[in-house]
Amino acid sequence: MCSLLKSKNNKIRSILFIAKKMKQRSRKYFLWIMLAVALGLCGSFQSCLKDNLEGCDPLVPPVIGSDSIRKVRVFFDYEEALSTSAATDDEMAIEKGIRLRDLETVSQLDLYVFNAETGLFIEKYTDLQPLLLMKATYCIELELPVDKYKIVAWGGLRNSNFAIAPVTPIKKNSRFDDFFVNYHFQGDTIVSQIDNLYYGAIGEVALAVSDSFRIRLRQDTYTFNIKLAGTAVRRPSISSTEIHTVISDNNSTYNFSNIPVSGPTHNYKTLFEQNDDGEWNASRSTLLVDEYRRPLLRFFRNGKVWKLPGMTEGIDLINLLQQYAEVRRISLDFNTMYVFNLKFTIDGNPDDETSLSVGVEIGNWNYIVKEEELHQ
Repeated sequence: MCSLLKSKNNKIRSILFIAKKMKQRSRKYFLWIMLAVALGLCGSFQSCLKDNLEGCDPLVPPVIGSDSIRKVRVFFDYEEALSTSAATDDEMAIEKGIRLRDLETVSQLDLYVFNAETGLFIEKYTDLQPLLLMKATYCIELELPVDKYKIVAWGGLRNSNFAIAPVTPIKKNSRFDDFFVNYHFQGDTIVSQIDNLYYGAIGEVALAVSDSFRIRLRQDTYTFNIKLAGTAVRRPSISSTEIHTVISDNNSTYNFSNIPVSGPTHNYKTLFEQNDDGEWNASRSTLLVDEYRRPLLRFFRNGKVWKLPGMTEGIDLINLLQQYAEVRRISLDFNTMYVFNLKFTIDGNPDDETSLSVGVEIGNWNYIVKEEELHQ
């Protein structure tokens, strides 16, 4: 009996000894595992503290001034208009270049930045006081990641009837083709003069280590100065009447490539004022004019179309200017020519439309308007 109990006690001691050894080994294994984890974490932290940021979370934004961000300066070019004293008759007829006094009125300059490959909207930069825009040293500084960009500039959107759509673009979501400039007005008639609008763009620019580049501005608003002369407009019977001019076009919306988007026709209306010499003068600002547009000019007397020879349906102003340029051998460039001075001589009895004749004078070019010519 005693030997049996002694045998059982020995077995119990053996089991307890083995259990104790296993516990010691498990603790040792645990310590080794914890040490390995700690070393791994230290290695990870060390890799993220390297100057080149290798091994870091790629979502961490780069630091301004590092190799990933560039500070870019954008300068602006434009063709300055000639002074009146230095201009020839043809240069007086069609004025080329931007007037500095007009450029000085620009109260806001906006830059829209798009990814050149995807067209996604990236950023907008605005200068609310571009008072030195006409100076060669004026620039806007951008901070952009290294990439290829398309940049569009608009000048003159502040305190005017121009508006950008979309109103609140979404970064990296809104696209280049979604953007438009609209001119807002009531009804189909524009009576007030239009504020000057300027446009410029760079189709694609790739940022380098130190970048500066230039955007060439063009004017998106045009002026037609119209004079009425001749025996018909000097008659006493016409002095008490109201004469106004209407230029009809559908160019109130543009995309960001500065191309008009077709829309409803609207009428730019302006009253004539008679001077002491009996001549009538009117100045009408319009939106974009180019060789593919067909703005029509008509005269109204006391609220009704003045049925002048060849002008009942309206004179095609672009056709008229193109004929003048061809005869005078002048290159007609609507990207740089913004002011057009036209003189219409109307002779005959204003109350007898069959007796009237109309001549057009542009610079040294004279043209007699005939029925079914110069209009659509």
